[in-house]
Amino acid sequence: MSFFQLTDKLYIAPQINRTDAAEAAKLGITGVICNRPDQEEPDQPTFTEVSTWFADAGIRNITHQPVIGSQITESDAQTFAQTLAAHDGPVLAYCRTGTRCSLLWALHQAGQGKDVATLISEIKEKTGLDLSNFTAKLQAAKSAS
Repeated sequence: MSFFQLTDKLYIAPQINRTDAAEAAKLGITGVICNRPDQEEPDQPTFTEVSTWFADAGIRNITHQPVIGSQITESDAQTFAQTLAAHDGPVLAYCRTGTRCSLLWALHQAGQGKDVATLISEIKEKTGLDLSNFTAKLQAAKSAS
């Protein structure tokens, strides 16, 4: 599994499996945020299953914040940021591809006044994910700040 380090405190990943949970523990990750709704796809593991994998690996601070990409709000981004801030150590956020997690982080950053083009570029460089389709949404978050 590839974990992409977006910041000192935040790693982004696509869907997790049991082996990934053990790898996360080896990286020193202390918390997990799942942004994927259960039963989004028929073969995906449930949040309960994934929580067990992380608990077995020694990571017990696991949060389920399911969101749908097209329906993500600034409130969702604020909740994500608060959850991230509540962790002392590095956090792994995952969804199907990593896009929702990256967008939640970027929306909060834009709401704090960060430049949207810079955020999109940074995410592309560090994760390979392209958030350019969300430019207007990110710009709106910045304008609201």
